[in-house]
Parts: sequence; structure tokens; C-alpha cells
Amino acid sequence: MMTEYNPLLILTILSLPTLTMPLYHTTLRTLSAEINQAIELPTRQACLLTVISLLCNIILFIKLASNIKLMLASIFTQGLIVASMIDHKHGLLPDVITLSLMWLGLLANSYNLFCTTHAAIIGSICGYLSLYITNRLYYFYRKIEGIGHGDFKLLAASGALLGYQSLPIIIIIACLLTLSLSCIQIARKQKTVGASI
Repeated sequence: MMTEYNPLLILTILSLPTLTMPLYHTTLRTLSAEINQAIELPTRQACLLTVISLLCNIILFIKLASNIKLMLASIFTQGLIVASMIDHKHGLLPDVITLSLMWLGLLANSYNLFCTTHAAIIGSICGYLSLYITNRLYYFYRKIEGIGHGDFKLLAASGALLGYQSLPIIIIIACLLTLSLSCIQIARKQKTVGASI
């Protein structure tokens, strides 16, 4: 049975990628004291970011059967894309994005949209604590921070949306993507072996 979608919702979902760049620039302007680098994104990267956002929205449109789930997942995805671009370029994950995504996940699952409320709360707590404890152990061993605090909050946000059951696969995918990106950067001589990821 085919789900009927509201045409206005479809238009909104497909136009969300056009908001990705303004969200990126607005977030960076609010963080201008912490970032001592150029805020502008090169045109090629801006286009790539918009295309990735559009492709993610199309995949969500194909996969999700509910209008409200589609809308919330699309907003969450746009936040993740902007956060990942800021993290890649500036090495930080802004609280304004990570905490907003966490609250969005908890709110969505207060209506059991993606998982149960219980799974969302436990997922948020476990997501945060798993990286926090790992970071503390690393600090105890090496006397330096190994993971940024924004990563704790971003994993808590993912756990809040998808539940605690999804945390292992999220961590595995994140590790594989980070490792792949680092290998590409080392191959292009943009990063040295042993540099922070």
C-alpha cells in the first residue's frame, strides 16, 4: 500500500537543502570568537554540501512512510550535515546544533516515532557516557583529551533519535568514515600519520 504524501511537505523537504548554507554561516557567525579562521565556504564545497543534503532527503523520502517522521528525519539530517562540515573545517561541534538535535530526538520519541521514549532516553545517556568514559580512560593513560565534548553530545543526539540499540552501529559507521577520510587526507599529504583525526 502506497503512502500518500502531502505535496507541500514534499516541497518543503526538497527545499531544506537550500537552508543548509545559511544555517552553516549563521552558526559560524555565532561562534566567531572561538573560530579564528575564514567563515566563507568555497563555492565547490558549498555546492557539494547542498547536493549531499538533497540526496539525503531523497533517500529519506524513499525510506520513510510517515510525513512527520520524514520531516523530523530531514531536519535532523540537515543538522548532522552542517555539524559535520563545521567539525571538518574548524574542529568543533557547536552546542547550538548538537543539543538542538538531541532535544529534537527526545521530542520525536516522546511520541514513539523512531523508537520508544525509554530507548531514546537510555540512548541519549549511553551515547554521551560511552564517549565520556572512553575519553576519561584515554586521558588517564595519555594525559591529553582524545575526544571532543561535542562528539559526546552528537552521539547522545543520535541515541536520542534512534535509541540505544542503534549506538554500536552508529559508532562503527562513524569510525569507518573517519578512518576513510583520514586515509584520503594522508594520501593527499593534507595530514601526517599520527596527527589528530
